[in-house]
Amino acid sequence: MDGTDLGALLRRHRQEADLTLEDLAGASGVSDRGIGDIERGVSRGPQHRTVVALADALALADVDRERLLRAARDGRRRAPVGEPHALPL
Repeated sequence: MDGTDLGALLRRHRQEADLTLEDLAGASGVSDRGIGDIERGVSRGPQHRTVVALADALALADVDRERLLRAARDGRRRAPVGEPHALPL
């Protein structure tokens, strides 16, 4: 990722579009709580279709849309899980 997290990126685009959380929620079909959670970093890797709906509602240019999608994809990455350990009997 380029160092910009999803929440900050989404908030910047929303503010540049002069939209409130409620405005963006109405235009995208994503709840205002869900959008707020993304912006605050509570939800760092929302589903692809959620980010597409937000990008569509914001009418983002292709480069900005891809940056938003990449930030969400990066947020969904999880650390590798270690080997399972046997439980004591």
